[in-house]
Amino acid sequence: MKRKFLAASEELVSRVSKLTKSKHLTLFGVVNEALEQVLRAENMGKRLPEILDEYSIVKMAKEAGSLLITEDLLHPILDEAFERRRDDLMKSWRETGQWFGRFFSVQFPDRDRIEVLDKVARTLIWGASDVTVSRRGGSFALRCIGPRLGSAYTFLLASFVEGLVEAFGYSVVERDVSRGVIFLTFAEAGHERKG
Repeated sequence: MKRKFLAASEELVSRVSKLTKSKHLTLFGVVNEALEQVLRAENMGKRLPEILDEYSIVKMAKEAGSLLITEDLLHPILDEAFERRRDDLMKSWRETGQWFGRFFSVQFPDRDRIEVLDKVARTLIWGASDVTVSRRGGSFALRCIGPRLGSAYTFLLASFVEGLVEAFGYSVVERDVSRGVIFLTFAEAGHERKG
């Protein structure tokens, strides 16, 4: 097998060398495996750091007690419960969002909060065809569109996101939520809410 030499920072090579020795691996093998995974990620249309961030978020959500459940099972249950206990459920989902916001703040302490929200929203909001977080001067907006999202789930999900972002130190200044559509604008806490 032909070999090529690659340039890398001395500090990084030193750290990887220590890792390979502690795991009884070869530097050659680890570098080749890493390069294969970069190509694998590229074939998925992602960059390796994106995949690792998404994995970290899903792993944290799993460790925090999140479950995977199909929409066909979840939505009817939520719809029925939402009719009877709307206010309690909205409060509960908001409080859970606040908890997750604090949890992600601890897990990603040096990351920009809006970037964290974008990664969390894109990773954990399933069933939506469009999830976008965009900056607007001193504020930012979240847009989530999901034709398959039931009415109850849409309102509860919006409440969860509001709680999560409140834990980041922001509050809702504009809110437009209807079945399958969430538009939320946030600003640093203390700004007046519209709508």
